[in-house]
Amino acid sequence: MAKSAWGIELGTSSIKAVRLTEDRGSVTIDAVSIISLDDYGLSGGANVMDATAGALGAFRVANGVKGGDTVYVSIKGQNTLGRIISLPPVSDEKVRETIENEAKSQVPIPLDQAVWDYQTIDDPGAVDERKVNLYAAKKQAVEEIVDACEKANLEITGIQVAPLGIYNFIKYELDEGISGCCVAIDIGAENTDLVVIDGQKTYVRVVPVAGNDITKALKARFKLSDDDAEKLKRRAAKSKDAAAVFEAMKPPLKEMVGEIYRAVGFYKSQNESANINQLVMMGNGSKLINIQKFFEQQLQYKVHKVETPQRLQLSRSVDPAEVQDNIQSLTVAIGLALEGLGIAGLNTINLMPRERLEARAKAKLKVPMIAAGGMIFAGGLVAMLLGISAGGGVDDKVAAATGASAKVAEARAKVDTAQNNSANEFKALSFRNVVMGRVGSLEVVIPPAKEGDTETKATRYFELPAAVVPTLIARAMDQTMVNFASGQSTYGYYRINKLTDSNSEVALIIKPSTNESNWLQKGESQEGVPESAVGFYTAKREFVYQAALGALVYGNGQQQPSEQALRQPYDDAESALVGGPDGNGGKLMDALKAALVSELKARGQLEGLKDEDIAKIKWVSITAKCSYDPGALEADKGIGMKSLSNNNHNASKPPLARRYFSMFRVQASIALDPIEPPAQPTEGEAK
Repeated sequence: MAKSAWGIELGTSSIKAVRLTEDRGSVTIDAVSIISLDDYGLSGGANVMDATAGALGAFRVANGVKGGDTVYVSIKGQNTLGRIISLPPVSDEKVRETIENEAKSQVPIPLDQAVWDYQTIDDPGAVDERKVNLYAAKKQAVEEIVDACEKANLEITGIQVAPLGIYNFIKYELDEGISGCCVAIDIGAENTDLVVIDGQKTYVRVVPVAGNDITKALKARFKLSDDDAEKLKRRAAKSKDAAAVFEAMKPPLKEMVGEIYRAVGFYKSQNESANINQLVMMGNGSKLINIQKFFEQQLQYKVHKVETPQRLQLSRSVDPAEVQDNIQSLTVAIGLALEGLGIAGLNTINLMPRERLEARAKAKLKVPMIAAGGMIFAGGLVAMLLGISAGGGVDDKVAAATGASAKVAEARAKVDTAQNNSANEFKALSFRNVVMGRVGSLEVVIPPAKEGDTETKATRYFELPAAVVPTLIARAMDQTMVNFASGQSTYGYYRINKLTDSNSEVALIIKPSTNESNWLQKGESQEGVPESAVGFYTAKREFVYQAALGALVYGNGQQQPSEQALRQPYDDAESALVGGPDGNGGKLMDALKAALVSELKARGQLEGLKDEDIAKIKWVSITAKCSYDPGALEADKGIGMKSLSNNNHNASKPPLARRYFSMFRVQASIALDPIEPPAQPTEGEAK
């Protein structure tokens, strides 16, 4: 029977995902997805993990990934450490316990503050000892990954060290003559991952020289901007001055060679029998002009570049050109998916916290037990709501237990019968407000059940996790601004960052502007919450996303433009983006509503609704507005800027004219209301 698995590399600028399917010994690439984190607010100030959560959510929806699917994600090599540890010749059952004792003196992280896993090394020559590959990471680094996946409603199977994904790729794709003993490098933008492969033994190191260092060298040598230096690096082979370009690249490349020498030398000092004389090169940096020949000359190694799949097959649904263009940067994702398929002979380290896996397994069991009505649990509903709210698996059962008030009421009645305590369940339900909030409602008409009855009206509520809202706003607003700017021919619009000002002036900001929360005690009440809601947690949130923008306006010679000239590009943007001075309209409002609808559809909350019904949804609060900053800021003085489009607006520059920015802000917000407490059963009902 065919089996499929996803591998997802979580990078600092993008996520790269590959789905592999194994059927009768053949492995096929049947899906590839590369998503830039800039599309989810990274370029505008969002942190990497928030942007990653947004990208993972979009990936999950676009590819129909469900709970129960096999999904492995990566953790960066610099966030982990690895050791080859020698143990006494103990039985398999005693290995973990023995590692805990041995690792205390060899691993600088206390094991109770780390997530760790091991893989035994088959070594027929080791008579009086057992060797294992041990890898560990700080719990905080692992939890950040798990949290990002949960925000995206993406259930993951495992977390693997990125360089060990490279190991798996090489072991599967390349012949034994190479994969048996070699050093591999993955040249990324910020770091180069290095892994020494010596049979089953591995040694991982992160080299602090990478693609960005080469870009900086070109920028300094040819006096270029960052963007132009990056373009020159990528197109060096087509440059008329290719030789001069490569000469400028040599200093950082020589530094990288030195780091490889030191890493291999250290490994050989610990493993004298290692015969490493081959290098496997991958990552986008491996595409650079003359790099293969340069490394062969410097290292005196045979150098192999990953350029096309060898054993892996391509399904008809995959674009061969896309795979060919990106194979160098897909090796980690492929290696993770190979592990997910359970291919023999690969590294199987999994840094997914054990308690997370155990909690998820228990949470999945609780839903059908509640439905059966025979389960006694005190406070167990809290674990169910929080433990599997972002799991994405057992969709129908989780939705039945947590999504509809009628189902919750049924579950409550059965739980009360078992434990005779509705207070615990009531308090547990309030914890939904910790992670969820209402974004909208719709008045629906319920037709009569039988002839003679009258129709009734009811309110249908729509809820989203608070964690997904910031990236939802960011993507909608970023794309709207880019689309608007790209359609302009008169003015060039830029993101502006006043580098000398406070953090409040950062070009794009995501911030909860209000976060009112309260645990209501007996005898208290809050607007909209009945006095009967004893012990019910409430939370009201509003997320605001703000962009500081500037329109490029030329002065009259050395004179500053008139106020009318400065105001015109703002008026154009205000009209298009937010519908005019009053705001709350225009392209931005349309994009925000469309983003909410898309997310609710992906979560199955709009099933059964027609488009005309969806258009009638009453949103809690969505705002879109622009504000003008009077005056002008001379370009290139104390600011950072990034064009919102590729349009060239310099062609009409008057002679000797100075450039100024007409400054303004665009702001969008979405608010979430608390989820109302359910009606508590009366004393008679509880009995």
